[in-house]
Amino acid sequence: MASLLQANGHPEARHYPVPDLWRETQIVRRRLNREFVTNAVLTQLAVASILSQKAAKTFEKRLRDLTEA
Repeated sequence: MASLLQANGHPEARHYPVPDLWRETQIVRRRLNREFVTNAVLTQLAVASILSQKAAKTFEKRLRDLTEA
């Protein structure tokens, strides 16, 4: 668990108390899972956009939504 946290911005994770280590690990896992899902959706939309103009517009809209500040 500590190595997962260290790889994701918690350089001192090996010194965390176990309850904190567990809680932070759950947060990192949820964030990584959301990132994987976002990548899968974008990949699916990119492939579909080759075959469909409607999918291409949806893909472009999703990209705009993700890149707006």
